[in-house]
Amino acid sequence: MSLLIGIVLNQYREPVTGAKAILLNPYQKMPPTYTDDNGGFSLEVPDEKGIGILQVSKQGYHSDRRPIDLGSQPPIQEIILHRNSPKGMPIQIKVAIIAAIATVIAAIITLFEPPSPSPPSEPPSPPIDSTSQSRNN
Repeated sequence: MSLLIGIVLNQYREPVTGAKAILLNPYQKMPPTYTDDNGGFSLEVPDEKGIGILQVSKQGYHSDRRPIDLGSQPPIQEIILHRNSPKGMPIQIKVAIIAAIATVIAAIITLFEPPSPSPPSEPPSPPIDSTSQSRNN
């Protein structure tokens, strides 16, 4: 058996404590391990030839799965887990979608907005006829 060593970080490169790391191996069932306070873990890996799948998961994060060559000494694995939003979509994407929808709604409202009424105009004053004034005198 050889040792697979890794570290699990979040998208801000902070350690993820308590993440479950397990090697999915077609040859034998391997026990899982959990990350420590620094996000570190180690797993025993069989010396058999072939490919296993390293799966790292924690509630509230997207899981990570990656192939591991069982026949060689695997390098230290750095795994980045991204947080889920409450509905499973990253929060930054939700904010971008909401902003785009608001922009579209504002554009639609502008298109269908009636033109603003012009201020009422005063009736034109009757023209002053200079000839009629001079006749009356």
